[in-house]
Amino acid sequence: MSDSTTLPDAWVYKGCPTERSKTGGWTAAAMILGGEACERLTTLGIAVNLVTYLTGTTHLGSATAANTVTNFLGTSFMLCLLGGFVADTFLGRYLTIAIFATIQAMGVTILTISTTVPILQPPKCTAGTGSQCLPASGKQLTILYTALYLTALGTGGLKIERFRVRL
Repeated sequence: MSDSTTLPDAWVYKGCPTERSKTGGWTAAAMILGGEACERLTTLGIAVNLVTYLTGTTHLGSATAANTVTNFLGTSFMLCLLGGFVADTFLGRYLTIAIFATIQAMGVTILTISTTVPILQPPKCTAGTGSQCLPASGKQLTILYTALYLTALGTGGLKIERFRVRL
């Protein structure tokens, strides 16, 4: 194959060069857009609902909840630098996307588990009894924050790489 018909930065099975006519196209574009949509919906969906969850379910204060949301979003944007460094230095863009998408999926899975399993949440408040609501325990918050920051790590690694794939 000549150099004009192969892609210099892509390989198929066992290191054979990829033919330009058999790659890309609508299938690749749909996969990139689908991955982008899932990443955006995941991250922004978590961020939009997190203050309500932290104040209503885990019984944290409004300032703590708002601070947690800004830390989550700030971490996900700052970790873009890590994703770019890892891709450029060690893994390449496609393997980096696969790894960080897996990390993000693990974070979202743990987050889902921590919000549905009753033992991972503080007891519900009962209205009219005058008793004070108990905030989430340290273990419950540790699991929640681990899930959030795994999601932020995955999101950060995906943000920089999706722009590079398009270029």
